[in-house]
Amino acid sequence: MTPSAGLSANASAATTLPATSVPALPAQVIETGSLSLVVATGTISNVVARLTSLVVGLDGYVQNSNASLIAPPTASLTLRVPVANFEQLVNQAGTYGKVTSLTTSGQDVTAQSVNLAAQIQAIEASINQYLQILTKAETIPDILSVEQQIDGLQSQLNQLQGQQKVLNDQTSYSTLSVTLSQPRRRPRCLRPYLPSRTRAACPRRGPTPAAASPWFESVVSASGGILVFLICVGVLSLIGWLGWRVARRRLV
Repeated sequence: MTPSAGLSANASAATTLPATSVPALPAQVIETGSLSLVVATGTISNVVARLTSLVVGLDGYVQNSNASLIAPPTASLTLRVPVANFEQLVNQAGTYGKVTSLTTSGQDVTAQSVNLAAQIQAIEASINQYLQILTKAETIPDILSVEQQIDGLQSQLNQLQGQQKVLNDQTSYSTLSVTLSQPRRRPRCLRPYLPSRTRAACPRRGPTPAAASPWFESVVSASGGILVFLICVGVLSLIGWLGWRVARRRLV
């Protein structure tokens, strides 16, 4: 058998990933949460500062923060803390305003982590085998062939290690998304100046007076002419009575 044939046989054998044993790993869970708070008017900046101080005190950091100054002002933050401090972060942040929405979830990725670790170990073992074969290569074609195999495996290894790094980060640090808003102001309602349809949808303040009932309004509308007539008669009667008294005094 020629040396080239031997190297080819070894390279072919190394292409099959060797079986590796991965030690048992503790359960790995990705914990995430979403929290919506309504804070007092004009206090959004203050609450953002308090949340930042809270997360730093829990050995975490603010991943990103956005604020809108357009009325009504709002703010959103993404907070990350070690898994052990996630519950404390959620409970403490909830005291900074009125909680309108809170959701938390956990995703078990233990099997995915074990699978990644096994693939990485297998590829690393194959690369080591190719490196040993490379030391025995004597011709340029053999060297190039082995190096090509090593480059392909190294590319796969880099991708898997990148996935493992992201997974380790997600399971080491929990993520809480916080949204801040202010109470909504009720629109000012000027009933006398609104069209009839809009006026009907505009709520009244305080108890509804009796004059607001449809029956009362219809009675007032029907008796309006009579009421004006009676007032005019009363005024004329009063003028006549006063004139009669004046005339009587002059006669006496």
